[in-house]
Amino acid sequence: FIDLILIDECHLVSDNEASQYRKLIQALSVINPNIKVVGFSATPYRMGLGHLTDGTLFTDVCFDGCSLEAFNWFIDQGYLCPLITRPTHTVLDTKGVKKQGGVFQKKSMQIAVNKAEITAAAIDEAIDGMAERDHILVFASGLEHAEDITAYLESIGEKASYVHSKMGDTFGGLDAVLDAFKDGEIRWLV
Repeated sequence: FIDLILIDECHLVSDNEASQYRKLIQALSVINPNIKVVGFSATPYRMGLGHLTDGTLFTDVCFDGCSLEAFNWFIDQGYLCPLITRPTHTVLDTKGVKKQGGVFQKKSMQIAVNKAEITAAAIDEAIDGMAERDHILVFASGLEHAEDITAYLESIGEKASYVHSKMGDTFGGLDAVLDAFKDGEIRWLV
């Protein structure tokens, strides 16, 4: 008997009853009509739906760590570091990027932003603003984008590596890359 379903990144669960998540939840609900579904997300809003509790699956918020007060609590407790935001000159053009369920399609987004001139401009701008930083984390729009960002960083003499779900034993595996980043052998982790 399954009594509880825990879903991380639950904002990715479609409100469409025909989606894989919803089919699985429905099938498990037939076996146990009292099953509980609990979702975890730092993104409680979804484009095209609104708040996750506005849909049909999630009904209540048990804990909201997304408020300014909660965010400051996480910083005060040492779980997060204070953010230092800096405006950028490089802008990603998402016009024409396809959406599915109100969310940008990953492949369409990667095609729109994984361009050599955009990567170079963004990284060059980041380098100018990060001179005093020893560890820099970069988010990419997809696997190829992560690899292309890393290649650009290495081409300009920066110590960089990437991590993603399909890397296997590249660079000695995920643990080796993360250890190298923590130890300062790699300055940029994409």
